[in-house]
Amino acid sequence: MFGGHGAPLPADVAMRMANGEIYPEDASALRASNYDDWAAVADQHRESILERARQATREREKAIHQEQVKRQQQWAEMSLLERMSANPVSEVAAAQAREQWGITGR
Repeated sequence: MFGGHGAPLPADVAMRMANGEIYPEDASALRASNYDDWAAVADQHRESILERARQATREREKAIHQEQVKRQQQWAEMSLLERMSANPVSEVAAAQAREQWGITGR
């Protein structure tokens, strides 16, 4: 109703508003200039961007979780020998065990 009677709009915001292109970061300048309806549109754009980002994060986390569950299930289904071969002892650990237990190999 009283739009445009507040603080003057920055030139870039005024130009975008004239073209009907409102960016999310324009909301505060539009609100200061009493263009509350346009500020609400900018807020809606911002919220839609945030929701898309949240959805992408949820999908990515779901895929990671599914992969972890799959690996855990495969591990649970392995026999003892399969688990041992899937997780071999390092050379350092083998050398330490030989020394600790007194294995000379002779």
